[in-house]
Amino acid sequence: MSIPIKKLDEEYLKWYSLRCARRALLNRLKITKSDYRNIYELDNIIGRWTLTRDNVNSRLKIEMIDGKFVSELVDKRLVSNTEIGRDVLNILVEKLNTTVDSLPPDHPSIFDSVAKFKKFVQYLDPALLSRLRSKADDSAIVFMLLRYARHISNGMQWSVPSDVLMNLGTFFDVKCECFGSPLNSTMDSFGSLYPDTDAIFGSVGDFFNQSLGNGSYTINPPFIESILNQCVSKLIYEFKISEEKKNSLRVFCFIPEWKDCIAYRQLMNSPLCRYRESLQRGKYFYLDGNRQIVATFNSSFFVLTSSQFNKPDDEPPYDVCCHGMKCDNKIIL
Repeated sequence: MSIPIKKLDEEYLKWYSLRCARRALLNRLKITKSDYRNIYELDNIIGRWTLTRDNVNSRLKIEMIDGKFVSELVDKRLVSNTEIGRDVLNILVEKLNTTVDSLPPDHPSIFDSVAKFKKFVQYLDPALLSRLRSKADDSAIVFMLLRYARHISNGMQWSVPSDVLMNLGTFFDVKCECFGSPLNSTMDSFGSLYPDTDAIFGSVGDFFNQSLGNGSYTINPPFIESILNQCVSKLIYEFKISEEKKNSLRVFCFIPEWKDCIAYRQLMNSPLCRYRESLQRGKYFYLDGNRQIVATFNSSFFVLTSSQFNKPDDEPPYDVCCHGMKCDNKIIL
């Protein structure tokens, strides 16, 4: 199914407005092209802000997210105080609300693994492109790419290595990744934030609107504290429903080992936990496309089950689950 040009133009405008906003912030903060560290930090902050805002719909929560944006600018020393941080936030919001009278006519194209639409250009790994094209035409692929490009930071697409997920599917009967996207999912079925762009690629919708029921699932949520807390609260609720209905439910969960994070503490103290493994910084990796990103922080791997779940006798032990994430790389600080 082809995406109408009008819808592509609307999505393109959101992407373009954010790019213009980013340039304005770089100018306001006097960050030069060679200042890679601060560019990286700013892109991550903007990416977390856009992704978290897309997850909420209440004014109160948006105000909290905006406050977090300002505090992160201060914490990363991009601004010296909250007053300047609020000024930066106002520039961002103002630029995003800027309207464009007209857009030059164009049609989406993908040639030699490069997707193009007006000023938008993105390279796609050939294997990923082949998988996407098996499910949708190029207009739907570009439409989806524009949506995810609004998050700027590549870190928003980090995923558990595909070998690990394939083994969870093969040996532990996992059928669905609860958090994923067409760009990083390994399984045919995945939950994602944008079913309007992603359903054609296998999305079953937003995790927070899903009912898990029976079966085994894997979950690797965005490493944003507010989303992690929402995610674990949702899991606790799903297991409560599972107990009431006597369902057999199991979840394989990967989260950062942030010991002051409510989500982490809840899982550490949960009676649902049947197995936990600590993945040590510098000893394991995530994937960004085909690129291995050796983690500079600890993560925890949890296996949660309902009381009705009985682990099959022919399954491997849980301690093999994370073998495909481990490496011999050392972090150079």
